[in-house]
Amino acid sequence: MDQNFTKGRRAELVQSSCLYLACRDMKISLLFIDFSSYLRVSVYELGSVYLQLCEMLYLVQNKNYEELVDPSIFIPRFTNSLLKGAHAKAKDVANTAKNIISSMKRDWIQTGRKPSGICGAAIYMAALSHGIMYSRADIAKVVHMCEATITKRLNEFANTEAGSLTLLVGRILLLISEQRKREWKKQLEKKTREELAANCPEDARNLVEASKAAVANSRKEKRRKRAEEAKNAPPSATATEAVCRTLERKIKIYSIF
Repeated sequence: MDQNFTKGRRAELVQSSCLYLACRDMKISLLFIDFSSYLRVSVYELGSVYLQLCEMLYLVQNKNYEELVDPSIFIPRFTNSLLKGAHAKAKDVANTAKNIISSMKRDWIQTGRKPSGICGAAIYMAALSHGIMYSRADIAKVVHMCEATITKRLNEFANTEAGSLTLLVGRILLLISEQRKREWKKQLEKKTREELAANCPEDARNLVEASKAAVANSRKEKRRKRAEEAKNAPPSATATEAVCRTLERKIKIYSIF
């Protein structure tokens, strides 16, 4: 007010710029787009006033306004919004996402990038690692970023050493989850067949027995084919690929029992 900064500028834009600057200083998890959406103005219009405010306060000269925002402060907010807060694994997903962001920091992935994209990639990987299936489009809606940006952050993280290990663990957990679904389905089918056999006449029971024999022969044939495929498979290019291929083969073999 003393320097007439409000003169010629909308009061709500000045007030929002001051609030955003205070939120950054106090590490409160509010994004620039939250203020612009509330005021129903363009992000660039509000951003212009914010930069002018920083120049007026001499923050530009001291580089204080360019200090990186820690993406971890937004993780609880985005996680609760995605998992609706009451999800049993919401806390675990948030902690895993924070660990992934810490790994990204060590590889300088967050430098020069918006925190929303970093958070989106971290939450996507964290959710998958805990067996919670969300598409990248679902994550993009929560973090207010486009799906392509999240994909870029995922690709960048995948090129790091920690990223290769994280993706391997996620793939293993996904394979285990699929195996459990197949086992549950087979148990349900087996129970249904037994109930039908107990309530059916002799001819129907004979038909059920014949069906069981056909299933057993089919499993033997599948085991033989998979053994041949494993024998004729080309050598793995990397250790990670070899581990993944071995796990997939074992799970496929176990799933037919």
